[in-house]
Amino acid sequence: MRVIADPDLEEVWIAGKLPAWAAAVVVAAAVASFAAVLFGPHLIWQYISASPNHVEPPLHHLGVALAFAIVVITGFLSGSGDRVLRLAVVLPIAHVASLFALWALWAERPSEDTYKAVRWLTHAPIAPTLAAIAGFVVLVAVAIARGRERLHAATMVALSILLATGLWLPVAARVWWGYRLVYGGSLLWMIGPPIVVGTAFAAFNFHWPSALERWRAVAITTLCVLAVGAFGGYAGWTASAAQMFNYYLYVPFAMVVVAGGSLAALALARWLEVAAARRALARDAITGIVADDGVAARVEIASWLRGPRTIVRAFAVTTRDGEVVVPGGHLVAALSPATTRIACGDSRAVLATGDRVVLAGFRRPAADAISDDGPFRASAAPVAHGRVVIALADEPPSASLALALWRPSVAYLIVVVSTLVPGLIGAALAS
Repeated sequence: MRVIADPDLEEVWIAGKLPAWAAAVVVAAAVASFAAVLFGPHLIWQYISASPNHVEPPLHHLGVALAFAIVVITGFLSGSGDRVLRLAVVLPIAHVASLFALWALWAERPSEDTYKAVRWLTHAPIAPTLAAIAGFVVLVAVAIARGRERLHAATMVALSILLATGLWLPVAARVWWGYRLVYGGSLLWMIGPPIVVGTAFAAFNFHWPSALERWRAVAITTLCVLAVGAFGGYAGWTASAAQMFNYYLYVPFAMVVVAGGSLAALALARWLEVAAARRALARDAITGIVADDGVAARVEIASWLRGPRTIVRAFAVTTRDGEVVVPGGHLVAALSPATTRIACGDSRAVLATGDRVVLAGFRRPAADAISDDGPFRASAAPVAHGRVVIALADEPPSASLALALWRPSVAYLIVVVSTLVPGLIGAALAS
């Protein structure tokens, strides 16, 4: 693992800009998402109509598409920094909001006899499904992670099972050997394998990201082969296969909501942490200079499925009251724009020798505990007490939401666009 400093990066790359391929993915995802919101409901309505002469669908979805476009354009144009980077973070939130809105609008749908057994539009238990998937993701995250890392683990689990389900559903529907759409055997066959594989992949990637990085070429090749198999599942499938796929299509849509919600929860938690740190630093802060040699804190890019990982070791800080021992703690420094060009497995130094820092979570010893008698005198320097907060003295604490979340957001967009958008079109055009 390399620890990289900003000057090295800025000499080679344009700091704060997404790699060209990631920017292309974000732009393509924005276009595909708008097309899906604009045309998807109409295509599905045509598919479920009992007759070509059936009443025309309502135009509510056009309002959702317009709101989607306004949100995306606003996120693209507002703020500072790279616009495509901001767009990558805005799109998942717009997806979740659009899905909720479109689902609510299906309340004004034609009568039950106009449907062709498309259960996910008529009787899909979206609320219980959302609760079950979200509960499962939370339980797995609690089992494999601790503390603040659980939110990152939940994001990794949600994205992994979404990818596995999107790749598996068309293949499973095509080779399903049953004759009836019944819960039980078909449920285990359609949903069970991707849940197991996605969970195992997320747990492995969370605990051993460096091992996966060494096998990156194999992992990418495997995903490409699975994607080709999934796309092949849409080609020339039978009516029973299309019906089976449609029957369970609401499950990956619920997973999209959970994955997008996990990204939103990660953003909210990061913002709340910075707000709490600002309050702690405003109450009783200690200013000093890092005295230890080497890097005291760094930001690591462990995986594309999670936000950056902050690693703080114990170090000493020279203050006006003496040397303060910092046993680690919560670092709330703003992310450098140059982190957009750090490869997975590498890290960037944040605190090093000579940096001025502000500390909270310390208290000074009581006056009667300080004595000048004897060969060993007690120190008047503050000692850690409770939650330790660390910030750079020359930079205000910042959540840096776009820089922190763009990698898992791009991973989310790749999963959604490459699996669910073709699935939605295939389901709508199937006959």
